[in-house]
Amino acid sequence: MGLGQLEVEFLLHEHRHRPITGRVLTIGKPSIALSPAKMSSLLDSYGIAQRHSAFEIDTSNQHGSGGITDRSMFAAFSDASVQAADISAYEGAEHIFNICDDVPEQLLGSFDFVVDAGSLDNVFEPGRMLMNMAKMLKPDGRLFTFAWSNSFPSAYVKISPDWIMDYFAANKFADCKVYNVEHPSVRHGETALSVWHYDPFVRINSRIPVRHWRLHSYEASAIEDERPAQVFCVAERALYSTCERRAVQKHYRGNEVQPYLDSISRFRRSSRPVFKSPTSGPIDGSESISSVNTMRQVARW
Repeated sequence: MGLGQLEVEFLLHEHRHRPITGRVLTIGKPSIALSPAKMSSLLDSYGIAQRHSAFEIDTSNQHGSGGITDRSMFAAFSDASVQAADISAYEGAEHIFNICDDVPEQLLGSFDFVVDAGSLDNVFEPGRMLMNMAKMLKPDGRLFTFAWSNSFPSAYVKISPDWIMDYFAANKFADCKVYNVEHPSVRHGETALSVWHYDPFVRINSRIPVRHWRLHSYEASAIEDERPAQVFCVAERALYSTCERRAVQKHYRGNEVQPYLDSISRFRRSSRPVFKSPTSGPIDGSESISSVNTMRQVARW
C-alpha cells in the first residue's frame, strides 16, 4: 500500500480546497513514493506553503522504502496529527483491528480525514470496510480512497466507479467526487496516463414522449476501455449522513431513483472543484470512455 505522485496530488488538491487539519487516520502504514525534492516541487506547483524541509526517509515500510514517511509528507503542508490503523502491529500502527470487523467504539466519529492507501481492493468485504471508514469520520470529515478497477493481478476485488459513488449517494453524504484513472497499456506501447471525472447526472433525450420524460437520469459509468484502471474517490460526510445503507444498482432501483438524483444534485452544487492538476499536460480531447457520456477527461500525462 502506498501513495505515489497522483495520490499525493489528490490530497494537495483537496487541501487547497479546504485545509487538512485535526486528526488524520491512514488505513495501513502507506509508503510514499516521493523524494524530498519531488514533494517540495509538488507543493510549489499547487501554491501551498511548505511548513518544513526536514523530511524523514522511510527505511522500514514493508511495501516500499526510500521515499519520505507519511508523517513528514503530511507535516510538509498540514498541522494535522497522523495515526494509522492496521490488522497487525508489524509496521507500528497505533490502532490494531480488522477494518472489516466492528470499529473500536473510541474511534467512531473521531477523525477529520481518513486516507485509505490502497486497502479497499485487498479485503474480502469492501462494502463493510467502506462503511467502517465512514463511521470513523466526524460530521464534515473527509475520506480519500482509491482501488483497482480492473487488470491488476494482486487486487483481491475490483471496484467500479458506480459502486463507490452509489454508496455515498445512498448514504446522503455532503459531497462525493469519483474518478477513473486510466493507465497506459504497456502491451500496446502506450505511455499516457489520464484521469476521468465520473458524473452520473445525464440529461435524457428530449425526443422521449413528454408523458415519460424526466429531465435527468442517474446513469452508470458504462466504461468501454480495456486499459488498466483505478477508481479514486473524495467524499465528505454531513451531519445528516448515514453509513450503513446499502446501495442498489441502477438497473434494479425501480421507482427508488429520486434519492440518488437528490444526492448527485447536491454533489454537483458543492463548492469542491473537480480535480485539476497543475502538472498535467494538455487534455487531448479524447472521446468519452463511457458509452453514455458520464466520463470526462480532466488530466493527462
